[in-house]
Amino acid sequence: MIRNRRKFLFRLGLTILFMAAIFVQSGMPYRVQDTKPLLRKEFSLSADSLPKLRIPYGESVVSSARPYDFLDFLIRKLGHVTEYFLLTALWLWTLSQTALRTGVRCLLSVLLALAYAGTDEWHQLYVPQRTGHPVDVFVPDLAGMLLAVTVYGLRRMLLRLPKPRAKKA
Repeated sequence: MIRNRRKFLFRLGLTILFMAAIFVQSGMPYRVQDTKPLLRKEFSLSADSLPKLRIPYGESVVSSARPYDFLDFLIRKLGHVTEYFLLTALWLWTLSQTALRTGVRCLLSVLLALAYAGTDEWHQLYVPQRTGHPVDVFVPDLAGMLLAVTVYGLRRMLLRLPKPRAKKA
């Protein structure tokens, strides 16, 4: 049951618009989104500039020995966390106009965002210079989704706390 049809449709429209923005962004070739030229322009880094780190990713390993590649990788993965945090938050906001219980609303928001993340990675398989990795769905994307649900739950808890009463003089 939808509580306020107008609000629900407005919020659903914004959520779908955000999903379309993710689709457009995912359809851009890597060279358009490459942050390495900007990083090289702004920072002078060497293999010793960052702590020694190696992150397995798909068939390869991303290493801080190549600092510009490593920072570009981190920026891109933080982008995943951010966009799926926002998508899940939008689903939560949209579904708040339904009679669904909070737990169901949270689960459905994550499942919808997770399904979209999977289709987004699949879409990237067909974009020049892009790759689709399931690991993106289950690590940075899911991290963003779970963070959104956590923030949502904490916000609901904080709003339920009794307000402090002013002391009478």
